[in-house]
Amino acid sequence: NGRFGLIMERIQGKTFNEIALNHVKSCYEKGMSLDDIFYSPVIIRQIKDTAKILYELHQKKCDLMETAKSSLMNSCHNNNYLNQDEKTIIYKLIENLPDGDRVCHGDPNGGNLMYHGDKIYIIDWINCVKGNPLYDITEYILMNEYSEIPTDLPDDIIKFLIENQNEFIKIFLDEY
Repeated sequence: NGRFGLIMERIQGKTFNEIALNHVKSCYEKGMSLDDIFYSPVIIRQIKDTAKILYELHQKKCDLMETAKSSLMNSCHNNNYLNQDEKTIIYKLIENLPDGDRVCHGDPNGGNLMYHGDKIYIIDWINCVKGNPLYDITEYILMNEYSEIPTDLPDDIIKFLIENQNEFIKIFLDEY
């Protein structure tokens, strides 16, 4: 009908977030300790698989027009929570970030990674840019530190996640 678009393969599978949440809820209902739940092979594998797939992605050079810096500049510009003085400071910080020519996903979180059989797929490429791999790594760390934890989880699980998030980030960085 005269519209532009991409036709993409539909991948059947479960996102890392779905698998992790189901694992946590199931194990918690069985009375497992929080250490055993979160340091289980299921969770550790996901953290390490995320690091591996991002590392592999970051080995690929690209020549996209949209860069990580321009994407960050646009996000800052369109932000309604910052005043102009704050935006000016952020613009200067962004200008000093390293450039790069690598493929960066732009939104590397467990909702955008899927297992389909033995393979891992990255989905939701709308934020893909050219840049320094630190762009994705920083995004991953920030999402783990500041993203919302599902509110339907018991308080002790939420507290455990908050207290151990740096340990999970360390596992990711060591694997990367």
